[in-house]
Amino acid sequence: MKKYLLLPFLLLFVLNVGAQTTYKYNLNNNLHDAGGVGPDLQASCTASYTSESLPIGISKYCFQFDKGCGLTFNDAAGFLSSGSYTVEMYVKLDTIQGYTKLIDYAGRTSDDGFYNQSGHMVLYPNFNSDSVIGAGQYYYIALTRDASTKDMHIYVNNASVGSYNDATDTYVYDTHKALTFFIDDSNTNHEDVTGAVAMIHISNYAMDSTTIGSNYTSLAATLNVPNTTASNTVVSVYPNPAMDNTNVFVNSNSTFIMSDVSGRTVLTGSLIKGENKLNLTNISVGMYLLHIADNISHEMHTFKVARE
Repeated sequence: MKKYLLLPFLLLFVLNVGAQTTYKYNLNNNLHDAGGVGPDLQASCTASYTSESLPIGISKYCFQFDKGCGLTFNDAAGFLSSGSYTVEMYVKLDTIQGYTKLIDYAGRTSDDGFYNQSGHMVLYPNFNSDSVIGAGQYYYIALTRDASTKDMHIYVNNASVGSYNDATDTYVYDTHKALTFFIDDSNTNHEDVTGAVAMIHISNYAMDSTTIGSNYTSLAATLNVPNTTASNTVVSVYPNPAMDNTNVFVNSNSTFIMSDVSGRTVLTGSLIKGENKLNLTNISVGMYLLHIADNISHEMHTFKVARE
């Protein structure tokens, strides 16, 4: 009797291991997989979130990354060990000049990887697309790889921008079993940038163009989940990073307190409904917390003052 039961059990196990699965990191003030199955992403700095108005018509918290501050997907369980995968991200780069690494596959020990290069999508050192992205704007970027054919495809906002055959397995992780996002390798150590990311989805299979298109058109529904978007007090704080001024758009008359990371208050004042400009000329370069409150709610936003 036990021998007859063993075969269905083994078949069920094989089917579960080979199932097409997506870990959905929607970055709603946390680094958890929305399905509760995948490992948490790991931040290389103190995790910082700001509510942003996205061009897809919703507001939500987004993970803010500085130079040298990014996220890592550690895959000790071998979720992507077959070599087939799809990585989707909805990301904004504050600047696009030069090389900035989007995905590192080798524990930051190799210069190879997936990059932006002055608006181009690049599988360095083998493939370079036409210029497709600009600075300070959110883009849906998807990268797929099929282990059986080793074909890779890159999409930006549902448009295919190029393909490459990865016959040498350059763009699968090595013994480090990790994907690192937005941080450069230690060899060059300067090819990173500031920006924000609204989501990272990681799948253990290569999606086709129809699925990519469907995922892109349903972004608003996917990311607009209950209890994770900011309240209606603040619509946006921009630009971030800021130089001498930053704009704060609020839906109601509010007050604000701006403090540095040690908690010291550096600026206070009132905000009127609509757009407000804060003068930062006397504020030192660094990271700051902006506490904004009206009669109903309170919000905290993180932003950076940077001058080059």
